[in-house]
Amino acid sequence: MWNRRAACLGVAVVFAWIAASWPAIACGQATDAFVGTWSLTVTPDDATKGDGGKAFHEAIVFEDAQLMAENYAFYGFNPGAYTIPEDDATRFSATMTNHRQGTLAWTGQLSSGKLSGQLVWTRQNGAVWRYTFTGSKK
Repeated sequence: MWNRRAACLGVAVVFAWIAASWPAIACGQATDAFVGTWSLTVTPDDATKGDGGKAFHEAIVFEDAQLMAENYAFYGFNPGAYTIPEDDATRFSATMTNHRQGTLAWTGQLSSGKLSGQLVWTRQNGAVWRYTFTGSKK
């Protein structure tokens, strides 16, 4: 009796997985390698340092086609949509805005399991702070 229930449950799980995966499989979509939480080291360029920018650690989350940045959420930046070019699934770009703080433009790429890229913060006062970042998935 127990084996029959376990077998039925196993079959149900397999069918559920196939049903959930079918749209991506049928359309030839690749798995989004960015999904998840990434731990980054963010470093300002020299001009940004001179204007008061500092290096910091950031946790970003890619989920449901949205990018969320933990530290910038504190400043009131909402998650922003991220895009992956059809011809290069190793790159992404995203924009986050806050009417009081300005705009964050993220661009990055995956290589050997590491994420690296650029962050440009165009502040509300017109100042542009530029950073580079590197990190890995948590």
